[in-house]
Amino acid sequence: MNIGSELLRKVVHVGMGGFALALRWLTPMQAAACALIAVLFNLFLLHRITGRSLLRTSEKEKGFSLGIALYPAMVLILILVFYRRLELAAAVWGLLAFGDGMATVAGVTLGGPKLPWNREKTWAGLIAFVLWGTAASAFLIRWVQHGAVAGQNDHVGMSFLAGPGLLLAGCFAAALAAAMAESVRTGIDDNILVPLAGGLTLFAATLVD
Repeated sequence: MNIGSELLRKVVHVGMGGFALALRWLTPMQAAACALIAVLFNLFLLHRITGRSLLRTSEKEKGFSLGIALYPAMVLILILVFYRRLELAAAVWGLLAFGDGMATVAGVTLGGPKLPWNREKTWAGLIAFVLWGTAASAFLIRWVQHGAVAGQNDHVGMSFLAGPGLLLAGCFAAALAAAMAESVRTGIDDNILVPLAGGLTLFAATLVD
């Protein structure tokens, strides 16, 4: 693994999570259009602009990264699935961007003991995923909800308003589920597994709420 290239890739991965803040103001159609543009950009322009510096060694021969294309595609799917609950789309996007991204950063930079069920993953990465994923998803839920309170967006649900404890518990459960799914050898891309496990868990938490 080229550590420098992998860290650069994850910096971009995490940084794109900042665009989740825009879901406070965008309608579902506007958000979906932006995500579609991002898919097309990553497919046809990104690697020309970056000189393929974001591609892993195994991807450079093809000149294409499935994961980099799947990332905005999954964001698009989240927006379409949670079009009436954009705070949930933002929260799961936070799990994908900050949870998954920081797990790799921690695993590469800190190293440490390996997971017994997957020797390619570390406990540092798993813990970083849960901590960053919980914090990012909780923040994004409240950020988008406050937009609804201010009349900036009416495509938002108002669950998890009973207090910070309930919010953090739901986001912790979603981050843990996503982190565990990401840590298991399945052959399925993380950009699919993380939103699937995190999204289902977070939606289930809203039903309990």
